Amino acid sequence: MARTMQEILAILDELVRIGAPTFQERRRADFVHSWLARNAPGAILGHDEEGNVWADLSDGVEKVHLFDAHTDTVFPDEAVEIRKEPERWHAPGIFDDTVACALLMEWVRRTAARGEKVPFLVTFTVGEEGEGNLLGARRMAAQFRERALDACCFDLGMAFGSHTAVGSLRHEVSLGVQGGHSWGDFGRPNALHEAARWIMTLEAAFPWKKGEQTFNVGTMEGGTGVNVIAATARFKLDARSTSPAFLARYEAWLREQEGLFSARDDLSFSLREIGRRPAGGLSAFGAEGERLIGLMEAVNHELGLPLEWACYSTNGNAFLDKGVPTVVTGLADGDGVHTRSEYLELASVARGWEKLERIAQKLLD
Repeated sequence: MARTMQEILAILDELVRIGAPTFQERRRADFVHSWLARNAPGAILGHDEEGNVWADLSDGVEKVHLFDAHTDTVFPDEAVEIRKEPERWHAPGIFDDTVACALLMEWVRRTAARGEKVPFLVTFTVGEEGEGNLLGARRMAAQFRERALDACCFDLGMAFGSHTAVGSLRHEVSLGVQGGHSWGDFGRPNALHEAARWIMTLEAAFPWKKGEQTFNVGTMEGGTGVNVIAATARFKLDARSTSPAFLARYEAWLREQEGLFSARDDLSFSLREIGRRPAGGLSAFGAEGERLIGLMEAVNHELGLPLEWACYSTNGNAFLDKGVPTVVTGLADGDGVHTRSEYLELASVARGWEKLERIAQKLLD
């Protein structure tokens, strides 16, 4: 085990230093592909123009179990420094989700080295974070949906899991008016005022509730000066739910709003979609879904770990949407996700390796 951990940490040391902001994952993807080509020659490798990399360990067997981790991170750094302590490594993105990529790379290498063909396909996907809109997972889910018996997306901490996907719809909302002087033209519509009123209308339109359906205005900009009636307003809007039906109603309401505003000649209103993640869950798969849940609970129990099920928005959304029974769970522990103080607990990596091996074995049983 000590040798395995040394090899995993050596991969991680190289991988985490390669900056991989969303939409700019190519350098990290190239590293993953070239490393696998050198170290796992028995695997059938693929690499697409988006930056997704995959390793097929089945020798083309029709049906496979799919493992996935995402390569992108949230900060724009082209190079990342690691601060190493005896028990922790600190670096942006090291826990979310670079360590899972390193574990899967070593797992592919060792599995291929045994010379056995096993029904597994491993994907390293782009575009999970921010406005990536699950670009890579969507592509892989569409490409392999007919072959995938099920999928395990490795993200989060080891004591967490998700079998219910939080869907989301994200829009940039823009309003425009004539504008004018704050004193002399008072009474004319103000785009920022109109935006604020519309946000309150949205708040009242649906029974928003934490854990069921939520909305958030994350950014807002507009206007040119304190004594100028704002001629423009623009904000980014995120709505989430675990219910596909709710998201469909919400989207229909947005389109109705566009129609209502189109009747006004003193105000323009437009929506631009900037993100869409489907909702869904294992409950739609009956006994197959229950089997995956039971498998994950058994693995964590054997390792002496709790398993707390929660609703998340991850790559799992994309696979569930394409009809692939999917669970999400983690292979390491850390904290500070999406901050520059993010860190990985080194002792958790060995247990994560054991968890990965057990999941693979139980899928084959």
